[in-house]
Amino acid sequence: MNFITVPFVVFFLCVLGGCRLLRNSPALFRLFLPAAGLVFYAAGGLYALPLLPLEAAVAWGAGRLAGYGLPLERSAAVRPTEQGSRRALSEAGRRWAAGIGIALSLSPLALLKYYEFFLSCLYDLGLGRLAAVMPADIADWTLPAGLSFYSFQAVAYIVDRYRNPGESPASYTDLLGYLAFFPTVMAGPILRPGDFLSQAARAPARAVDVTGSTALILSGLFKKAVLASFLSEHAVRDVFALPEAYSSGAVLLATYAYALQIYCDFSGYTDLATGIAGFMGFTLPRNFDAPYMSCNIREFWRRWHITLSSWLRDYLYIPLGGNRKGPARHCVNLLLTMALGGLWHGAHLRFIVWGLLHGGALVLLLLWRKIFPVADDGDGRGAAPESPALGRLCARLATFHFVCAAWVFFRAEDMPAALSMLERIILWNEPGDALPFTVPAAVAAGLCIQWAGPSIHAAFLRLQGALCLPLQALSAALLAELILRMGPDGVFPFIYFSF
Repeated sequence: MNFITVPFVVFFLCVLGGCRLLRNSPALFRLFLPAAGLVFYAAGGLYALPLLPLEAAVAWGAGRLAGYGLPLERSAAVRPTEQGSRRALSEAGRRWAAGIGIALSLSPLALLKYYEFFLSCLYDLGLGRLAAVMPADIADWTLPAGLSFYSFQAVAYIVDRYRNPGESPASYTDLLGYLAFFPTVMAGPILRPGDFLSQAARAPARAVDVTGSTALILSGLFKKAVLASFLSEHAVRDVFALPEAYSSGAVLLATYAYALQIYCDFSGYTDLATGIAGFMGFTLPRNFDAPYMSCNIREFWRRWHITLSSWLRDYLYIPLGGNRKGPARHCVNLLLTMALGGLWHGAHLRFIVWGLLHGGALVLLLLWRKIFPVADDGDGRGAAPESPALGRLCARLATFHFVCAAWVFFRAEDMPAALSMLERIILWNEPGDALPFTVPAAVAAGLCIQWAGPSIHAAFLRLQGALCLPLQALSAALLAELILRMGPDGVFPFIYFSF
């Protein structure tokens, strides 16, 4: 169910009515939450509905075992030598429970998203006989929407239970509500279990920031329905489908257009999800922070898809050893983390290449800073504050163009198409069709949002805050209607629904 549809508006109004009725009944609200999520998810297809309760059951059972430790060391009847061995056995049991739970949680994702890719790799490696005896019909199964997101959330719950066995485990219904939370179940942001579950306990009684939530919804509508849809329809779709028909300048402009399209599309979804959750009393984590204003690739990943990059850091990069096992292992861990992050987006070689490009850039930045140490600005974001303005501008331009070049592999249909686009840009002066003059204006508008977005948001809050509630509702409705009329006919699917 797409957020920008009439059926969703009706569904959301019903959910808000339920939240209002249950504001004094936290226990009933915590039952209502997973029910609403399952209804929303079922609207996308009943075939995938059983997976959510099953994922929740696996995470709940594995989390219970992974967070369970026998307090034998406190028993006077157990000799000291036995205490150590039994603690080791208990720790090993918890570790096995967590490992099995993680494997089971990720197995639907592995089968439905990567099975066909695995078979093609076997053929490429000359193992066609082995691939021939494996079932082929699995590759034809449809990938359920949101599977990559709620699978990662299930893993986060299991790992957090293993790391913090002293904390109280969640009930099954609370855990199902966490995985099936309808604003985020389709495309994130990726929620942390402790943060969400603590909010679910007090959400019905929380005061709703109506103005702030409305501003986020309008922001998401504009980014998605106007900018992202326009760039897709008038530049990205046609050029990436047949780059040979377009001039070098048009291909370069389409590359910029896709960088802004994917930002406006995904950050627009995040704004919508955050605003919708805000009306229900929830605060979602920030997922974007003007990523194209970054001065280096490390800063970019602190600003782009923040919940995924922090998940990869906490549940993959650090368990691999992070930067604790020497410079060589540090570089390998960066490359492996980013390659797997690329593979998470899709079962294609081009996604792995995209991840390795970012991983390689992170490694080069690491080596550069080993040779030429640079003071940080306090939050890990790039150049030191005393760096000249021209230097920061050059760093931003270099980072932006590297990210745009890597996006070509992310968006192209296959590797030859990606290389063809890059070749036309590098050779330059290649003849072909041009793009409409409105495309550069839309690209510029997307970049301006990076720079002026916070100021626009603050100005809207001030203006809306000066109005009474009925006038706020009327002005928001008029703005929403204007935004939808500015966009093309029909509702384009969100890009990250396919991941």
